[in-house]
Amino acid sequence: LIVLFDALFFDSIFAYFYLGSIGRPRYMDNTWALLSISVLAISTPFWCGLFASSFVGKDISYRTVNNKITTGISRTQIYLADLIVAETATIISVITSSAFICLIDRFLPVKSGFTFDGRLAGAVLRSIIICMAFMAFYVLLQYFLGNQIMGLIISLLTIFAVFAGTS
Repeated sequence: LIVLFDALFFDSIFAYFYLGSIGRPRYMDNTWALLSISVLAISTPFWCGLFASSFVGKDISYRTVNNKITTGISRTQIYLADLIVAETATIISVITSSAFICLIDRFLPVKSGFTFDGRLAGAVLRSIIICMAFMAFYVLLQYFLGNQIMGLIISLLTIFAVFAGTS
C-alpha cells in the first residue's frame, strides 16, 4: 500500500511540475516517458532510504532482532529476509511508477505517439537495477550502524555523493 501511494503521489507531483514547466505540449512521444523513467533512478532511492530506515532500522534500533535470534533464526537469515522484502518493495515501486508514467503519456489529452518499445523497457530495467543496488546498500548500512536515525541521515547523504561522483 505504501509502495502504491509512493508511485501515485510522487509521480503525479513530478508530472504536474514537469508539464507545468514546459507548458501544455501539443504532441508527446516516448521522450517524455524516457525522461520520467530515468528520473525514477534519482527519485526512488530517496524513498528507498526512508523505507530501509523505517522498516529495517526499527528492528535494529529497538533490538527486536535479538528476539528473533533467541528463537533460533540466524543473523544471515534475518538479513536476507529483510533484504528480500525491501528489494520486492523497490521492484514494485519502480514498476508501478513506470506504468503510471506510461499511462500518463498514453492517455494525456494531447496527440500522443507513445509506443512501448525496447528503449522504454531498457530504461525501466536500468531504473530497477539502480534502485535495487541502492536498497541493498541501505539495508546493509542499517545493519552495520544499528541506529535508525544515523542510518537515515547517512543513506540520504549517500545519494548526493553517488550522483555527484557519477556526473
